[in-house]
Amino acid sequence: MKFAGWFAHAKAILIGRVLFESSETGMTYEEAISRAFPEIPVIYQADIGHTVPSMTMINGAILHLSYQKHKASLTFELK
Repeated sequence: MKFAGWFAHAKAILIGRVLFESSETGMTYEEAISRAFPEIPVIYQADIGHTVPSMTMINGAILHLSYQKHKASLTFELK
C-alpha cells in the first residue's frame, strides 16, 4: 500500500490492537512498523480494529486525531 501511494498525504498512521505479538519471522510489530514507516508518525495498539476493545470507525469519513502524553482524541467529519 505504501508503494502504491496510499500514504502520500498521511500525516500519521493509526494501527489497532493486534491478536499476536510477533510474526513467524520473529520480528515484533514495533520493528515492522518502524521499518515500514520511518518517516511517518505511527500510533499503534489503538482501541480500533477487530480486537476487543474496539471503537467503530466510519468508513469514508475524515478523521481528526489529537495525541498528547499517551492520550488520543478522535473526531469524524462527514462531507
